[in-house]
Amino acid sequence: MTKKLIILLLAITPIAAFAQNAKLAHINTSELFNQMPEIPGIETQLNTKQEEISKNGQALV
Repeated sequence: MTKKLIILLLAITPIAAFAQNAKLAHINTSELFNQMPEIPGIETQLNTKQEEISKNGQALV
C-alpha cells in the first residue's frame, strides 16, 4: 500500500511541476482577422447572404 502511494506521488509530482509553467498570452482577434487575406471575400459572401435573407423576409411580410 505504501509503495503504491509513493509511486503515485512520484508520478504526480512532475505533472504538478509542469502545470506551474503554463504560459498565457493575449491576442487581438480583430487585428488578426484584418490581416487575413480571406476576409474581403468572406465579407462579400456575407453581404450577399444578408441581402438574400432580407429579401426573403420582406417577401414573407
